[in-house]
Amino acid sequence: MRSLPKCPLIALLISGLSGCSLEIEQQALNSVASAIRNDSGLSSAQLKIYPNPAGEGFLIDLGSDDVSTRNLVWVYLGGKPYALNAASQKLSPSLPLAREAPEQVLRYATFRRETIETEVLQKLEGVRASTKR
Repeated sequence: MRSLPKCPLIALLISGLSGCSLEIEQQALNSVASAIRNDSGLSSAQLKIYPNPAGEGFLIDLGSDDVSTRNLVWVYLGGKPYALNAASQKLSPSLPLAREAPEQVLRYATFRRETIETEVLQKLEGVRASTKR
């Protein structure tokens, strides 16, 4: 049985994305952090989370400009974490790939299964750029 976030979607809509959204953000970060292999050398403090600018969910990366880690990205969609690509999945092998998410979840996040990697990386670049200004 799938667990639901503590704050249901209707509460988020009514509350204007206040306290409940912070709980869900923390839940998203924790779910990715707990899936990352202990021997990876990464800590949860390195993870940075951004709201999906085009739909539901969150984009999570290492908040680094380092070219070697730029594509280590996870997404949190429909209350569940996903590795964006093979490199991210190697660090978090218990997570499915984002392209394996149910069609309805992808639709709410405004991603297409066949282009999700490119779409997420493009959106993430835009979000990163806007937060550095």
